Amino acid sequence: MTEKGIKQAQELAKKLKKSGEKFDLIISSDLERTRLTAGFLAKKLNLKIEIDSRLREWNFGTMDGETGKIIDDYILKSDFGRPFKEGESFKDIIKRINEFSSELAKKYQGKKVILVTHAAPVLAALNSFVKVSDFETLRIITGEKPLPRNCSTHRIFASNLERNFEDKIDIHKHFMDQIKLPCSKCKKQMSRVPEVLDCWFESGSMPYGERHFPF
Repeated sequence: MTEKGIKQAQELAKKLKKSGEKFDLIISSDLERTRLTAGFLAKKLNLKIEIDSRLREWNFGTMDGETGKIIDDYILKSDFGRPFKEGESFKDIIKRINEFSSELAKKYQGKKVILVTHAAPVLAALNSFVKVSDFETLRIITGEKPLPRNCSTHRIFASNLERNFEDKIDIHKHFMDQIKLPCSKCKKQMSRVPEVLDCWFESGSMPYGERHFPF
């Protein structure tokens, strides 16, 4: 870990402390740089650390150490699905992050957990939770758009909701009805208003509405 990285980790610890937000636990990747970062946070916030290898960085296998251009070219040809030799594909990362997220949601329901991880797992989580499209993810991975900055923060609600064939959370009504979110003001649970129609119904009725159906 460089001096710059250490300074960034210390600044993040100060920022989280100053925010006054209460956290319950830190879970870190097992790689050294993340464990060091987690150490700075744990000391400042007085939290315990758990280690989980599922949060580690993308395994490039035999291509580990190659230039960014060579790796980017390989990724562009793989469509996320082809793993690096003796390594993993981006879909493999999404799968392990989803497994971790589901387990986290069950084990620490209602808790606030700080996850100390790497750029690829962050992108996998954002992609899986439908916050970043496959196209945008590919642009970030190959350098067309900037990667998540070192010691940057992203807020994600861990969930064990059912996923579709692309391993993304299914955002249709019958799954979204299961989601309960804490209200920051009254501290009670928020849920979807039952009177809101499913978008599939709205989409189907729109063509009739354009023709002033049924009047």
